[in-house]
Amino acid sequence: MAKAIDPAMLDLMKSEMATIPRGGRVAKMAQWAELLDVHVSTLYGALPATRVRTGTRSIAGIEEAALIVAMIKNRPPEHRGQIATKDAVKIAVGNGLVPLGMACDGTFDRVIRDLGANQQRRRVERYQAEYPNQMHHLDASSSNCFYVHHELSDGDYMLRIYGGTKDYKNKPVPIRLRPWIYGVADDTGGNRDA
Repeated sequence: MAKAIDPAMLDLMKSEMATIPRGGRVAKMAQWAELLDVHVSTLYGALPATRVRTGTRSIAGIEEAALIVAMIKNRPPEHRGQIATKDAVKIAVGNGLVPLGMACDGTFDRVIRDLGANQQRRRVERYQAEYPNQMHHLDASSSNCFYVHHELSDGDYMLRIYGGTKDYKNKPVPIRLRPWIYGVADDTGGNRDA
């Protein structure tokens, strides 16, 4: 169970945290955690939330700039993957499309995500399903276990189990006919259905 923090110490810590410049909070929280003999996460849990997202943008023009960055990210040079946000911002600033120092890369990523401008199909090297039952593979291969022993009078064939060495590809068989094994596999998980 977490250790209780004295309310007077908590008030003192809150007032000190309000005066700490940006970037110094982590080190100060570690000092307070050592002083009070508690874990840092216990301190963060005891403090009120400092930032609550209201859904409104505090940076003017960030949505338009984020859309420009998203367009640059999604239009890479030929035969290249998606451009990183950092590089896309650098290109946009270099071309005068976005003001220098408007926001950090993480802010652009969050706004792009919120706007839904990063909707892209994943890059694939081969055909691959994105969800179950989107695509199935039909696999036909020569049987390693069975061989056609002889033809029956009704036109059917008698199969026998091959008892030779494992994975002997060109096994000697009486008839040159080979049984084929067909399998259907769901592409997302590789589950074999038949």
